[in-house]
Amino acid sequence: MADLVYPTVEDVLAIHEAVVVSNRETEAGVRSPETVESALIYVSEGYFGEAPDTIHETAAHLMRLLAAEHPFVTGTSAQR
Repeated sequence: MADLVYPTVEDVLAIHEAVVVSNRETEAGVRSPETVESALIYVSEGYFGEAPDTIHETAAHLMRLLAAEHPFVTGTSAQR
């Protein structure tokens, strides 16, 4: 998958910021930028010789990793 252009940590954080700006009920903040970086490394380079094989697997793994690891403040709790 060398032809794919992968997002950077900055790209993911900018998307998060756009979501926060567009929804006033969404709490701003990044709990763990390292988690975002780790997810991006996995989908672009792989770990232990394993990496997603297709663009669909790449997208699914990235979404799963970001959802499961909760790198954003909005993913840590539903406090009001």
